[in-house]
Formats: sequence, structure tokens, C-alpha cells
Amino acid sequence: MTSTLLIPSLGLVISLRKWVGAVPIAIGSAGEIGKQQSRIVAVAGFAPLAGADPVTCELRKMYALPEARGLGAGKALMESCLAGAREAGFKTMYLETVTAMTAAAKFYAQYGFTHLDRQLGHTGHTRCDVFMMRPL
Repeated sequence: MTSTLLIPSLGLVISLRKWVGAVPIAIGSAGEIGKQQSRIVAVAGFAPLAGADPVTCELRKMYALPEARGLGAGKALMESCLAGAREAGFKTMYLETVTAMTAAAKFYAQYGFTHLDRQLGHTGHTRCDVFMMRPL
């Protein structure tokens, strides 16, 4: 399944494709999307949270290169992951990040994620010190 987000003021097209629980975003001019010149500049995904109840998933690997930030890529990724997790039957979404990523924590809060005082599950992330969760 592919959907497209147009940002005409910047001459950009963001192409979203379902990708096994993750969503890559390719960005380039309208003529470049779908060709070899397009490249993935943002990605996010979700998966069951290991060591947690079966209705909790983890938001994983959400990242955008600097040139993709502020263009709606993060919004498109987040909304796609939230919808996909709901469709997959999850009831809550959990994430981990680091204190230094203050903009990321603010972004997550805008989508209803709230801070937890401890880690959930077994993510294998040893450097993360910020834990957040939201209902789906």
C-alpha cells in the first residue's frame, strides 16, 4: 500500500509505503519519486514490546534526517504507525529515547505520549533514559 503526501510549496513529494510494521519515507522532487534518485530520509516502525503484555507495542527507530524535519514527515510517520498499531490489535504504544533529544520528547507529547518513571519490557536499549507511553 502506497500513499503520497504532497508539499507543493517546497516542491516535495513524500511517498509512504507499508513495510512490515514500519514506514519508510522517500523524498525528492515530483519527478524523482519512484526512481533511483529518491532516497529514504525518514523511517519509523512498531513491533510487539518484548517482555510486556501482548497488547503493548513499541514505537521503533523513528528518525528523520535534518532535511526532512519540519516538512510533515514526522507527522505522517507517527500517524501511520499509530493507525497501523491499532489495526494490528495493540492497545498501547511505548517508546524510549534519551534526555538529550528534547525536541523528540516534545513531539511525542504532542501525540499523547506521557512520561513513565521506569522502563517497560525488554527493549535492549541500554542508553535510553526517557520512557513514554500512550493508549491507542
